[in-house]
Amino acid sequence: MPVMITIKEIAERAGVSATTVSNVLHGNTSHTSEETTEKVKKIIKDQNYVPNMGAMILAHSFSKIIGVILQYTTRGAEKTFMDPFEGELLSALEEEIRKNGYYTMLYVATSVSEVIALAATWKIDGLIIIGLQPDECGLLRSSTSQPMVFIDCYFNNDGNEYYNVGLADREGSRAMTDYLISVGHKKIAFLADSSSPRGVDKERLEGVRTAFEENKLEFTGKNFISISRDGNKRHRILDSLAANRTDYTALFFSSDYYAFDALTYFAEKNIHVPEDYSLAGFDDNVFSRTAHPKISTVHQDVSEKGIRAVKMLLKLIKKQPVAEKNITLPVSLITRESTAGIK
Repeated sequence: MPVMITIKEIAERAGVSATTVSNVLHGNTSHTSEETTEKVKKIIKDQNYVPNMGAMILAHSFSKIIGVILQYTTRGAEKTFMDPFEGELLSALEEEIRKNGYYTMLYVATSVSEVIALAATWKIDGLIIIGLQPDECGLLRSSTSQPMVFIDCYFNNDGNEYYNVGLADREGSRAMTDYLISVGHKKIAFLADSSSPRGVDKERLEGVRTAFEENKLEFTGKNFISISRDGNKRHRILDSLAANRTDYTALFFSSDYYAFDALTYFAEKNIHVPEDYSLAGFDDNVFSRTAHPKISTVHQDVSEKGIRAVKMLLKLIKKQPVAEKNITLPVSLITRESTAGIK
């Protein structure tokens, strides 16, 4: 096993002080010449130097660690990261955090109280919070002064200051519903995994409702179907849709994850898409692009969402001004083979 080089040994090789080496490691090079900085960086790279994180945390008020907290939502036997959305987002966050010289600490929390406890006890420089509901966001924001950026959160008007990177959710579902109506569908159902949608799903439901109203169609309770996060329960709802195909001609799911699940389940029941049902999702993840038939969906740039969240958090950590506190990223409509027109 190779012997690990120390900061003192790096300093001796570079002909500088240990303090200078430490400053280069932590990016504090305003008082160090470019030539010296590059010389130290080259030795660090050549020697594969790995900082002692425990010593860094004890020695400084900062830890160079960013906490990423994702709230756990059970889907029965299905695991949190089975949805490609979470995988792509977390990959983008980790890469951007590492690129900026920080480390990622990931935690999947089961409740907002657990998130509050973690924020209070972790020695971290900032937090990125994914997928909390409005009341939970307010509780967390009121409970800690940590620099914090939310992703895909909607907030109550509670007087707290929030930083968020989100999406034009309402506009995306409105565009998909407009498209379905334009090709002849009037019996459309929007399906989401809550009986009373909040946050992102509420916005997407409102987009469907708006499209109905603008097209002079009545939106009723029948146009929303609550599906379960539990796969077995969800499939029982799909069974009823397979058995009775007179109520709807198009099914618009709140995510590609659920749209893909319905597509594969229907295939087992000899229900054909788009002949029996036109089917659409939201996100444009790998499921929608590789399904057969490929799934019509609303595209979002998940990686850009992660990158923008990290950039915003780093400004908060460094106490730099943030020009836009609530970023809303655009969406675009993607039509594929899972939807078709009707007469």
